[in-house]
Amino acid sequence: MIRTSLRNSRHAAIGCLWLCVLALPATAAPQYGKSTVTFPAGEALALRINCGGSFADPHWFYTDEDRNLWIGDQELLEGRQWGFTGGDGIFRSEEHITFVKNTKAPGMMMAERYGMDKYTFHVPAGSYTVRLHFMEGYHATYTPGTRVFSVSINGKPVAEHLDVRKEAGEIAKAILREAKGGKSGGKVEITFTKETDQRPVINGIEILGEKPLAAPFVFLLGDAEGKGMTQLPDLGTPLFRINCGMVKFLKGYQYMCAGDVVWLPDQVWTDGADYGAVGGATDSRAINDKLTPVSRSVYFYERSNLTAYRFKVRADGKYRVRVHLAETWKDNTSPGKRVFDIAAGDKVKIGNVDPFALGGGFKKPTHVDLPPVGPDANGILEVRFISGKTQQAALANGIEVFPDS
Repeated sequence: MIRTSLRNSRHAAIGCLWLCVLALPATAAPQYGKSTVTFPAGEALALRINCGGSFADPHWFYTDEDRNLWIGDQELLEGRQWGFTGGDGIFRSEEHITFVKNTKAPGMMMAERYGMDKYTFHVPAGSYTVRLHFMEGYHATYTPGTRVFSVSINGKPVAEHLDVRKEAGEIAKAILREAKGGKSGGKVEITFTKETDQRPVINGIEILGEKPLAAPFVFLLGDAEGKGMTQLPDLGTPLFRINCGMVKFLKGYQYMCAGDVVWLPDQVWTDGADYGAVGGATDSRAINDKLTPVSRSVYFYERSNLTAYRFKVRADGKYRVRVHLAETWKDNTSPGKRVFDIAAGDKVKIGNVDPFALGGGFKKPTHVDLPPVGPDANGILEVRFISGKTQQAALANGIEVFPDS
């Protein structure tokens, strides 16, 4: 049985220039649940937020080169433990940026939140080091001085008149601001003040405890008991999670999920590969829904006009396959524009798949779950996409393979 894990994640070795090097306590070994992250007593708290990187859900944990996990951010609503106030999130691949320099978390830096008023975190009382990660990626701010803003933490300035473009010296290069020893009575509030027409921006936040926790700390994703989060039917721990069409970010742009399984970049099937696509073209489209059942980035990329996906599995097993879909082609603004079948073996498993109709509209995420399927005698599970019912061909945004229990 093949498992894709952090141990075989491919991350590029990119140097990181820190403004201040500190000897911090050992970071926590948290336990990740469906709607919680539990940090154990006796270890230092280490929260890492991927600002703009989708929204908190059990499927979004970005893993950097040091195997640190970054949680997608969320809005601070009533009853929530943490989140942002104001602004919007975006992935800077829209600006034709394919990699970010000067960071060990290039995939995290590809996402940003801009125009926010503040981030608020309710945490145990104590002293914290707060690290703020910035990158300028907007085409309109190529000139220094276009975006200038200030940042304070619990009322104390940590970055005054910050011009990320000027300090970095170029677009798509990360910089860091760090505040050590800040006292918290149970709240860390990071406030942003606009000084030019272009609004403040941030890519990542780290809140690192300077002493071990006296008691376990439960960090909630979404509302208490996971309310406000979209949950898909539980099919268990997947063997594969493939971000279909996402082939640009082979250097570190991967996503962890519960069970130590990451969303892997797409690739073409070759003999000896563990997984891969047969045929098709890759593309990217913007999905702006604030709450999606898996990471927004899964729907941001797509492989269209494909023939199949193949996975290397145990020859004697049965498997469940989940395909994630969203209709994003500009001309497909009504049902019936794109309809196709999904097959395995010699049988159609799900017919008349219409992403627009299933999702309930344009750019609306949806999914289909295939009934149990088996591989061939060589242990190759092939999921076929059969176009031809309409002018627009089959597509897939994400595909997961689970052992059938």
